[in-house]
Formats: sequence, C-alpha cells, structure tokens
Amino acid sequence: MNILLCSLVLVVFTLVGIYQYNRLLNPITGFISFQLLLILLGLCSPAFETDYSVEFFMILMTSYIMFWIGTLGGKNLIFKIRKTSSVEGEYSYNKLVKAVRIIAVITNISIVFYLIDILGNFGLSYIISNMSEYNQILQEGYYSGKLYYTLTFLALPESVFVLILLLEKKTKHRFLLFVQFIICFIPFISVRRDTLFKAILLNLLTYYYVQISNGRKGKNRKTKGGLLKIGVIIAGTTGFMSVTQNMLNKSYSIQNFAVAGFKIPDFLSSPLTYFIGSFPYFNKLIETNIKFLGVGISTFRIPLLYLQGLWGGKLNLSTPFSLDFLNIGTQSYIAFNTAPIQYYSLIEFGLLFPLFYLVLGYISSRMYYKFNNNMNIRNTVALVMIQSILIWGIREYTLIYLTTWITIITMIIVCIYIKEPKKE
Repeated sequence: MNILLCSLVLVVFTLVGIYQYNRLLNPITGFISFQLLLILLGLCSPAFETDYSVEFFMILMTSYIMFWIGTLGGKNLIFKIRKTSSVEGEYSYNKLVKAVRIIAVITNISIVFYLIDILGNFGLSYIISNMSEYNQILQEGYYSGKLYYTLTFLALPESVFVLILLLEKKTKHRFLLFVQFIICFIPFISVRRDTLFKAILLNLLTYYYVQISNGRKGKNRKTKGGLLKIGVIIAGTTGFMSVTQNMLNKSYSIQNFAVAGFKIPDFLSSPLTYFIGSFPYFNKLIETNIKFLGVGISTFRIPLLYLQGLWGGKLNLSTPFSLDFLNIGTQSYIAFNTAPIQYYSLIEFGLLFPLFYLVLGYISSRMYYKFNNNMNIRNTVALVMIQSILIWGIREYTLIYLTTWITIITMIIVCIYIKEPKKE
C-alpha cells in the first residue's frame, strides 16, 4: 500500500513540476520528486527498515505541500519578475576573468600548503594503505583552525566560475582555465568525499543551466553530447565512491540486496545505500522524539558558531549535528548517521517547520523564474546554489557547513564586483 501511494504522489508532483516550469529539472522535481524516488526505492527493497510511522509521512507530506505552495508565490503572489532586455549586458565577463584570477591565486597557494602538510606529515603511501586510520585523524579535527585548509574551500565557487567561462568561451586562455578547473578538485579528492560530491553536483548543475542558456541564445544545439558527459561523470563518481568505501572499511555487505526484485551488484550497494538510507534513519530519529532547539539553529549554525560568544550565547551547535550511528538494515547490519533536510527544519522551527518550506519553496521558485527570464551570471549561480541545496536535502542541510557559507559569500562578492553600472 505504501509503495502504491508513494508512486502515485511521485507521479503527481513530477507532473505538477513539469507543468509549472516546462522543464524536467526544476525546484519541485529536484526537491520533492527526488526524495520520493529514493523513498520508493527503499520501500521496494527488503534490505532496509521501511516500516515508516504515520508521523514520518505527515512530516514529509507537510513539507512537500508547503514547499509547492511556496513555489506558486515565487512567480505570481508576491513579486513580479522584472524583465531585462539583455542576457549578458548587466555583468562583465572581463571582470569575471579578473575575479577568477584573484581567487585562483589564493586557492592554489592554499592547496600547495595543504599538499605539503599531508604529504610531509603522513605521506602518500601511508594515506593509501591506512585510509581508515587517516579518516579517523581527520574526524578528530586535524585541520581545525588551519587557515590554509579553510581557504581551499574557495575552490568550490572558483570551479563554478571557471566552468562558466569555459562554457561561454569568453577567454582565449581556455587551456589554462581547464587546468585551473582540474586543480579546484584536488583538495576534495580525499577520504572526506562529501565535499567532492557537492563540488561535482554544483558543476553538473552549472553545466546544465549554462547549456540551457547557450541553447536559448543559439550557441549550442547539441544536447546528446552533454548528457553523455554528465553520465560519464556520474558513473565515475559512483565508481570512486565504491572503491573508497572498501578502502575505508565502510562498504556495506548486504545479503540479497535487491530493489523491486532486481539484484543489486556489490559495487552499487554502497552508493545506493548512501542515498536511500537517510529516510529509514530519519524515521528512527522521529521515534526518539526530535526536539526543537532554537530558531535558526540549522540555517545560521555557522554564523552562530563564530559570533554567539559576542553576546554570551550558549547554543549547542555540535551535538545536534553529530548524529549517532543507528542500524537501518533488516537482513544485514547497516550503520547510518545522516538525515534529510526535514530533521534540520524540525530542530530549528519545531511545530512551525511548515513555514520553513513555504519560504524555501518561494525562494527556489523565484530564483528559477529570475534565471528563466534573464540567464545572466548572477541568476545562473543563484539557481545553481539553491538547486544544490534542494537536491542535497536528501542527506543533509548544506547550510550547516562552512563550505556552503564560503561558497555563497564568494559568489555574492564576485557577482557584485562584475556587475556593470546601469546605463542612463
């Protein structure tokens, strides 16, 4: 019965999203449909504990319905989208090149210090042969407080802006840009793979939306090649995750792992569990009674972490975000500790959590319509950022991380810098 209802709701929201936005990838499908698809896959597999409670479904459906209502306001109810005549005129690509160069210098120097540190103190052979121990060292805060390591996170927004320049073909130095693009991923190719996956998602979304922009401008009509590239990247990422899971001794050995009767190959067990497992885990958290901890404790965790001492704040900004491992398996023991975005909205809004999704739906829809109306650099990166938050909501709320705040702040500063003054 749950499978049938979940399938029906998935189809309805997907069709609503396509009808509302005239495009398959949109705020509704990126957030609601993607979550429902993973819930459905979990329901179709006997490997996971999917005896979901009534509260589980009520929380999810409330978040979905309020999010959808919010998306309606993004176009019609609150603000009118102001049309502008030029796609490129408001923002300078020459200034973007300068900004990319400045960020590249800071990023590359930080990456060099990062590599000197890990190779000098651990050595490549130690890291490869003792990856699980190295991962434990990182979790204990080895890089905590090291400025050069924090500055490597600038590689996230840098990669997005470099990719935009490559796709828009706005500079002659394409080879150097390509090299810089590859360099941006170096600090994230490690045992702490979550940032790497976020970087890949950001750039896949950037590629997708810039290609849409170029298609509208008549610059690019080839879509099959683009889809093939995306497929290769996803396949490569899946392979990397499967290999590193084994090296970290974190791979899932699930007996008779099947979805809808189809046997899942061993190398896909970990990647699938990585995405599906958040919802059985969230159901277990609901059973433990999730408590309201403070308005904005999730959304503004990073600013509060650094600033609450100024007014004597004593919010616990560690424990609620360091979730314990719980078993979500039935036939095999599956240790898991990540929850979808719904958990984070509950601890920061309590019973008022529906308001969170109303606002989130409005913002994401407004960003989408602004991009659809004027596909300039600012609107592109804004949509990429909000869409990545929605999609990654299957596992966490990315605003609880410093990397996300560095990315957003850098994008805002760059977009302000490259904005051309209005012509009278």
